Amino acid sequence: MPVPTPKRLRSRARRLDRRIRNAETVVTAMKRGAALHLEYVFGSPVFMLTDGRRIEPAVAKAVIARPEIIGVGAALFQGMRPQTLRYAS
Repeated sequence: MPVPTPKRLRSRARRLDRRIRNAETVVTAMKRGAALHLEYVFGSPVFMLTDGRRIEPAVAKAVIARPEIIGVGAALFQGMRPQTLRYAS
């Protein structure tokens, strides 16, 4: 395991800050009515807002973890995450 140098710590902190900012942007868009869609392309998850913006999987996972984001509709298979998520006020 590499030793956490100040440069690596700053880099990790910037990456985390960027994910948090992006997650807040996504939640704001969802508050305004956008939905978050999940689809699989070549076996990889792809998250998109209804306005066409693509969302990084790490950012989408942070958004989905929030209690006000709920799944609507059905999932492809039982026990899986729903394909569409919305903001519940």
